[in-house]
Amino acid sequence: MDRTAIIYELTAIKRQLNRLLELVDNGQYGPNSLDAIKWQVCKSYGISMNALVGRTRTAKLVHARRVVAKLALEQGFKYKQIVGSLGLSNHTTVINWMKDWEQRINDYPEYAVHAREAIRFFNQ
Repeated sequence: MDRTAIIYELTAIKRQLNRLLELVDNGQYGPNSLDAIKWQVCKSYGISMNALVGRTRTAKLVHARRVVAKLALEQGFKYKQIVGSLGLSNHTTVINWMKDWEQRINDYPEYAVHAREAIRFFNQ
């Protein structure tokens, strides 16, 4: 990774931390917020928030987005909120993700570990 890429990634992380601090200061950050769910999934998967909500569709990122959707639905968020939070085009993506949730967990055991870690955090 070259110096420019490192600086770019650090700048993105700094923006994420500032956003998180704003949410904490405003009382909007808690274990049931969408940002908290996304933050924990990013931490579990070792990815940035920008990557999570970006357009890249690698298996790891799509799997992480599925976990965010699963946790958000369990917390009572609406499809529209989840779609907006992940930058998706419509709610049918989330519906289809939930239809084959168990199959995907079994298909990608290397990512299932991360999924279980994030889910366990919210089910404590």
